[in-house]
Formats: sequence, C-alpha cells, structure tokens
Amino acid sequence: MSYVDEFKKITAMTKLADAFGKALSNMDTDSFNKLVFGDSGVPIIPTYSEMTSTPSVSSTPSVSSTPSDSSTPSVSSTPSDSSTLSYEEFLAGERTHIEDAKDKTLESIEAKRQEAHTAAEKERERSVVDARTSYQQNLAEYGAKAEALASMGLTGSGYSDYLNANAYAQQRSDIKAAKAVESAAKSEADSNANDLKLAAELSYEENLGKLGEKEQLYLKEKEDTYYSLFDSAKSGTYSAEEIRDIAIRKGLEETEAEYLAGVARQAVEQRQAKTAGNLTDVDNNTIDNLVGSDAITKEQGQEKRYENFKNAILYSFDDVSGSQIASAYDSENISRKQYEQLKELWNGEIIVSEAQFIKTDGTFMGSLDAEYHLKKIINNPLCSGELKTNLQNIYNSIYTITTGNVENKSGSVAEYEDPGNNFLVRVGNKNYTVESGGEVTDKKVIAAASHLFDGVYFSHRGKYYIKKDSRIFEIRKPPTKSEDYWGKFTSAFGGS
Repeated sequence: MSYVDEFKKITAMTKLADAFGKALSNMDTDSFNKLVFGDSGVPIIPTYSEMTSTPSVSSTPSVSSTPSDSSTPSVSSTPSDSSTLSYEEFLAGERTHIEDAKDKTLESIEAKRQEAHTAAEKERERSVVDARTSYQQNLAEYGAKAEALASMGLTGSGYSDYLNANAYAQQRSDIKAAKAVESAAKSEADSNANDLKLAAELSYEENLGKLGEKEQLYLKEKEDTYYSLFDSAKSGTYSAEEIRDIAIRKGLEETEAEYLAGVARQAVEQRQAKTAGNLTDVDNNTIDNLVGSDAITKEQGQEKRYENFKNAILYSFDDVSGSQIASAYDSENISRKQYEQLKELWNGEIIVSEAQFIKTDGTFMGSLDAEYHLKKIINNPLCSGELKTNLQNIYNSIYTITTGNVENKSGSVAEYEDPGNNFLVRVGNKNYTVESGGEVTDKKVIAAASHLFDGVYFSHRGKYYIKKDSRIFEIRKPPTKSEDYWGKFTSAFGGS
C-alpha cells in the first residue's frame, strides 16, 4: 500500500473515530463498560496501529540510486499530481492525526466520566427526594394515629414520639445511602476513566514510536539521496534544472536542491567550456545541435556563430546571407552587439563608388543589370540607411536618362557618324536642325542606354543622344544656331 493510500485510510479512520465518539456519548454506562473492558475486565481499546492497519516500515518509499542512463529517474512513490501529498507531508499529517486521535479519545473518555458523575448525582437527588417524600408520608400517618389515640383517651404513652423518631431515622439512613451510592458510582467512573486514559496514552506513545522509526528511516534515505544526487551533479550527468527537480521530488530541502543545482551547473559549465574550446570549422547547424544538447552554452553558441558569419563576410562575401544573419539575431542565436558588429563589418565591405557598377571587363553594367545589383544590396537586411542613399545616388548619376518624343526626319546612320553633319529632327509639330557629335564611346552613356530600343532619343547628364543600330550618337547645337534656338529645342524635347 502506498503512503497516499495509507493517508486516505487514516482520514477515513478519523471520520470513524468521530462517529465512535458520538456513539459513546449516546451509550448507557453498562454498555460502555462492557465495550471498554469486555468480559475479562481488561481494556480492549484498539491501538492506533490496529485501527489504521499501519503498514510496516518497509512500505516507506525508497530512494533509488542514481540511474546509469541519462533519463531523469522516476520517483514511483511520489505522485505526479502536484496536488497530492509528498511523503514528508504524509508523515507530518500522520503525526497530527496521532495527536488528534489521542485528544479525541481523552475528550470522549472525560465526557463519559462526566456523564457518569451527572447520572450518579441525579440518582442521589432522586433517592433524597424519595426519602423525604417517605418521611412526609410517615409524619402524616403519625398524625392520623395520634388523633385516633386521642379519641380513645390514650395520650402521653410515648408511642407517637417513637413513630416520629423512627421515620426521621429512616429518612437519614436513606439519604446517607444515596450519597454512598453516588460516591461509589463516581469513584468507579473515575477509575474507569483513568484506566482508559492510561491505555490511550500508552497507545499514543506506541504510535509515536512507530512513526519515529518511519521518520528516522526517511531521514536516512534523504541523506543517501543527497549524496547520490551530489555525485550525479558533480559528474555532470544531469543539468542544474534536472538535478533541482529530482531533489525536490525526492523530498530534499529547497536550500539543498539549490546547492546541488549549483554543483551541476558548475560541472556543466566546465564541460561546455572544454567542448567550446575544441570547436573549429563547425557549421551553424552543428552549433545549434550542441546548444540544444547543452554540450555548449547559449552564449558560447552565439560566439561561434558570430565567428562563422564574420569569416563569411571577410572571406566569402558573395555567399553571405543577410537574412540568415538577421534571422539568427531574431532567434537570439547571436546577441544584439554581435549583430550590430556584423552589420558594420558588412557595410564596410561594400564599395561606395561608381566601381560598384563596373564589370570585371572594365565596362559598366547594363542599366537593368545595374538596377538588379543595386536592389540586391539595398534590400539586404544588413544594409544601413546611409549606404542605401549613397549607392542610389551613384546609380542615378550613371543610369538616369530622359527619353524624348522625337521623330527623326532624316535618319541614316551615315548622317550620325560624321561629326558636324546637320540633320533635322521633329519635336512635337516643329522641325529642328541639330548637329551630330559622332558616335559616343562613354561607357556610362552606353550602359545607361543599354535597355533602350533603336531610334530612341534620350538625354543623359544634360547631353542629348540617339540610339541607332545599337550604337549611341550625340546630337548637339549647330554652331550657326543661337542659344535661344537650342533652348527651345531642349524645352520642347521635355522627355518622359
């Protein structure tokens, strides 16, 4: 039987004891004496152990030795429901019950003794009333006889005085006997009560002795548990939280559990430091597994991930994923300080000049490729606001163009190829004479117009151009035209 079942049985017996007390209060004296003494005259009140069928000491839940496997040892005698009692609480409850049972037994015995006294007093009062009533009846009879003697002229014979004295003596004798009966009944009740109280005290001492044996065994097992858990904590078998949980469930004090947790924590930290010191070229997934298994601490894992990201930025920049670094920060896999340091390092590796948009062959990227390249950088979670602005300005300076709604009125490539050659272009509803500046070799202009179709006129950095046969030709103001004339052209050129 588990101590939880035993406690339930004790609780039931407490209720039975209450019912037993009520039954005693309603029992007559003869029935009470027979119940208590039996036919042999020896008290037969059951002991506490007999009433509750207290299990032997061996039923005390044992504390198993430290398990060899890594799983947390189960405590079979400790219920998993936190609302149930621990064994230590059970023992305390049993001690309280023993005290209560003794007090209730003594109260019941004393109440019965008082009832016996009260019954004896009432019996004595009834006997006194009967004696006095008898005396009054005798006096009345004496009066009737005296009158009869007087009518016969027989007076002064002394017979009447004799009757009177005899009646009074009988009254005194009856009252004295009633008091003697009362005294004897009270003495018997007192003697019975004293015997029962003594029996209750002996039963109480017996129960306390057995409970003391249980408590001593429990304390011994707690001591064994403490040293067993100490060895497990020192060897790093369990984490601090596991050791503390086991200690509490085994019934150790809070201070003892905290101390053991500290020992385990120190052992784990030493093991983690050793493991972390031996880590080289470990990927982040492996680090996640090491942290998850408590082989290294969360902080040690953060430091190792930081080193991995830092090396990636310095030595394999194109493989760095800003989203992975940002995600690592969001998941607390790197600290805020480490995240800010990585951002600063990453931003410092970005070239902030026109060279950012120059290909390995020395030419500028096409406008569409440059736009994709720019967005890839500025949309990176690591990119600072200042870097975004600077790169955007550089991109704009290279690739921003304005296309015009211009109709070519003359249009052979030969006309464009010959610098100084004049030709007409129609802007809106008016023709303008312009001069060819020859083919353009400026890499920026070529890159900016890379996405335009043939025949498109455009402006770039204040100059005007036409794209023809995938070549770029400049158009400019003829020397014979005024600035006002050219101003009208540029104004009409507008662009879209």
